[in-house]
Amino acid sequence: MKEIDQTQLVLDILSSKWATRIVRTLNNNTRRFSEIQKALPDTKQKVLTETLRKLERNGIVDRKLYPAVPPQVEYKLTSIGLDFLQLSGVLSDWIAIHEEEIIRSQKSYDRRSKV
Repeated sequence: MKEIDQTQLVLDILSSKWATRIVRTLNNNTRRFSEIQKALPDTKQKVLTETLRKLERNGIVDRKLYPAVPPQVEYKLTSIGLDFLQLSGVLSDWIAIHEEEIIRSQKSYDRRSKV
């Protein structure tokens, strides 16, 4: 079996545009697909489905299917997902602390690059 590059695994999860938003939407609650979709109105159904599957595959989200008509599906964070939620909070704090400095650096770089 091929050894997994742990850093790449983390970055693959974090780099998903919607993963962090979905995790934050779930927070410590169980939500139906439609509730997640309403909380994230900018996301397309296909993208939401694919991201939830990826999060489920990585053990971040637990999916429960209820045998009903129409089928009802609920999602909740696993213990790994709750840790991911905490990590996303730390990243958000880091961004808030350094946002102005990062923007200044980007502008400075862009000005130098135009020459």
